[in-house]
Amino acid sequence: MDENELRSLLERVADADMPPSRVDIDRARRTGLWRWRLRRLGAPAASVSVVAVVIGLVVSGALPGIGVSARPGPGTNIPTTHVRPSPAPFNPLVPYATLGWLPNGYSIAPPNNGDSLMGRDEQQIDAVNGAANITVMVFAPGDCRLTGMGSGQARDRGRAICGRRNDPFGLGPIPLLRPIPGVLGGHAWWWGYHPGQKHPGLIYRAAKAWVDIDAALTRAALIRIAAHVTFGTGHPLAFPFRLTGLPSWWSIGQSENIGILGGRLVGTALFTGPAPHYFQVVVGTAPTTMYHSCGRDSGWQWVTVRGRRGILRTVYGNDHFQELCFANINGLMVNVTVNAPRPFTGRPLALATAPGGVIDVFLHHLRLLGPDPANWTTHPVSH
Repeated sequence: MDENELRSLLERVADADMPPSRVDIDRARRTGLWRWRLRRLGAPAASVSVVAVVIGLVVSGALPGIGVSARPGPGTNIPTTHVRPSPAPFNPLVPYATLGWLPNGYSIAPPNNGDSLMGRDEQQIDAVNGAANITVMVFAPGDCRLTGMGSGQARDRGRAICGRRNDPFGLGPIPLLRPIPGVLGGHAWWWGYHPGQKHPGLIYRAAKAWVDIDAALTRAALIRIAAHVTFGTGHPLAFPFRLTGLPSWWSIGQSENIGILGGRLVGTALFTGPAPHYFQVVVGTAPTTMYHSCGRDSGWQWVTVRGRRGILRTVYGNDHFQELCFANINGLMVNVTVNAPRPFTGRPLALATAPGGVIDVFLHHLRLLGPDPANWTTHPVSH
């Protein structure tokens, strides 16, 4: 095959319609990992063998690493700074994008009425008006790409894909209906999930991010929302807990359930771990007025830790993790999860009571700050 034939073949492939995504996009975009896990915990198990385990223990508290992610050996180049968010492109503790205008009746969703998240290269913002919802997704500049837009004939049948490969919170491929002339610097497109959709979505390229807006609003309203999105002006999130004594080479991967509570912009879940396993330890806490049940799913047993009764759950297989849940500790629901790094090597997780296990994290690395957002912290991680 000569060069001309190869170019012709590549152009035909680029312009061809993509197969439909196997990901349920609506569900994935609006489902945070921690809230999804809490909802899954709420489903009663069909058959569970209940074992009462009473744990009265004091375990030495250093967290040397979990499972296969123990401290690197001598000679390994390890950063010496404390647990930290990624320096670029997004900080999971501070909103990169903020909404400057919303239609009448809409406001930023409270944490229990939206699935907002902030990751290292994406952010989701939810605004609500009763049952109506506005979802704004923000992606790092290199995380969105357009296909099928290489010729004049293809301008009205391109595709947009945002997010890393196999990212459940990514976007697309979605069909681009047509570009919007003279709007947002000429870098904006209408899109639709499927024929007959009653309202279009809007995706556009800003100087330092891609932004997608999905809402049952007029096109004029979508454009106005987009025109008032600002970048780099957000305030740090406040959290109802503080994590201490984590390994110095760990980083924050994501925060979730961002919203307004008690007049503060807050987050209620934090994902952290060593690169590239930034989701190895998940801590989620929220006032019991928002979440008040741990549920009893497969692999669970009762535990008592320092006089408090909770549920310890261990799941093996492709979804390999262990979690500890308390329905109410001084007005807070508390959930600590330790996930096996991916790909799973078959090595078991640390025992719950051993350094790096969920009970050890709860006892020696987690400080709860109570249900009042006025007492929450914007510095949730430290040595």
